[in-house]
Amino acid sequence: HLNSMSGEGELMLTILASFAQEESRSISDNVKWGIRKGFKRGRVNGGTAIYGYRWNGEEYVIEPDEATIVKQIFADFLNGMSPRKIGQQLVERKLNTVRGIDFYADAIRRMLRNVTYTGNMLLQKTYVTDAISKKSKKNNGELPRYHVEDTHKAIIDKETFDIVQRIRDGRRRLTFMGEMPILSGMIYCADCGCKMYQVRAR
Repeated sequence: HLNSMSGEGELMLTILASFAQEESRSISDNVKWGIRKGFKRGRVNGGTAIYGYRWNGEEYVIEPDEATIVKQIFADFLNGMSPRKIGQQLVERKLNTVRGIDFYADAIRRMLRNVTYTGNMLLQKTYVTDAISKKSKKNNGELPRYHVEDTHKAIIDKETFDIVQRIRDGRRRLTFMGEMPILSGMIYCADCGCKMYQVRAR
């Protein structure tokens, strides 16, 4: 029974709104504290949509049809195909991401660098910056990140994943420097027929 047109009513609404906002922040802080404690213990906070997997309430389980596409994406990239070309082929096949949209190059790049496909997980890759707006931000070192191994079955083996990362890093570095080995991508392996790229040894 507040009269919002009166000074007293407006003051009371402001006070109540302040209490509600502070309560929302308190609840958010408690939830984040619980999630981060779980991260430290290696507990996966699932539910994030990942192409090739489904969350069953406890862990990620492989979705066979999508897992086949994931393997093909990694194989095509290792054979010298660009993320843009890979995405175009999937669009032509009328395949969509787990969110129901086309496979654009950025979606392919995200998949190629997603360690989840190796059966491991990197936790707290993003974090909520504001309890009211719920805006999230990529974690670039502001908060700890936790690498947890063997949380679910792998679609891509670790060796293949690491090779893909080395190729990605090499291409990005050479493109940034304006340099590309003249024969990179033009020499083929005599055994398997895959294109060969120059990457920095580690």
